[in-house]
Amino acid sequence: MLNKLRKISERVLFHFERRQAVKDPVAWRNKHPISPASDNPVVTFFTPIFEKQRAPDWNTVVQNLQTTVKAVRDQTNQNWRMIICSQDEPEGIDFDDQVVFLEYPTKHCGESDKLLKLRYISRFVARQYRDDGYAFFLDGDDIPHPDLVKFIVEDNNGQGYYVDQGYSADLTTGDVFEHVESDGRPKPFYLCCGSCNAVRFDCRKDRSHLLHVSLRGDHMSVIENMEKRVGLKLYPIPFATMIYSVNHGTSDQDLIGRRGNYAHTAGVRLMDDQHTRSILSEFKVVEKG
Repeated sequence: MLNKLRKISERVLFHFERRQAVKDPVAWRNKHPISPASDNPVVTFFTPIFEKQRAPDWNTVVQNLQTTVKAVRDQTNQNWRMIICSQDEPEGIDFDDQVVFLEYPTKHCGESDKLLKLRYISRFVARQYRDDGYAFFLDGDDIPHPDLVKFIVEDNNGQGYYVDQGYSADLTTGDVFEHVESDGRPKPFYLCCGSCNAVRFDCRKDRSHLLHVSLRGDHMSVIENMEKRVGLKLYPIPFATMIYSVNHGTSDQDLIGRRGNYAHTAGVRLMDDQHTRSILSEFKVVEKG
């Protein structure tokens, strides 16, 4: 009963939060103008992960998360924080002021709750911090480039960013793939992976600018949604920014059966050995196999 009540309250709160912005984006923006960015923006990684009950293999989920956390801690600029949200605290992670565990209070018993956790993280950030920066939606099995935070903090466009270039990798085999269109042209990374955008937030005055999390939509539509709904224009990061970890069997796509053996289907091209070694070295990745 308690779980049902919490689920209902989450839906009501979500509807209430976004109703005005969706109904009249111009009026909402006039009421909540975008203030100039500070000189010290914080890149905040929003990382929802499975609850143990729903995870296909909890140990693999935790191992993947450890790799992702290491990549975040290896950033060349340390102006970041990472909020990991789940019903169950993952083992082997050193939580501190920068890597924070946020317990999600509702069991979903097999249902996908990733978007609900993203919204829950946003409310936590709005309550807990009084700063501004960029909310980067990072899955707990993907690997950001070491210079990701450095670029965002130094460029600091006051709007947001999207990942146009990146790779997929099967870390058990060491294979690295690039995404391609049917004619062989490079495919934009944000069309392939959810770890692909950083949206401006500002908690210095109130929580209104965390509404962007609820309004982003799916990762393939976030660029259009942010400009149309809240007046934020996202710009591409000008280098390969992310490795999409595949074929480990513990993603939402695996559970709903859309991907399967993803790295060997149409739409990706295997990199040669020289490029593979160079990419894994640049991202500071150690293969698991």
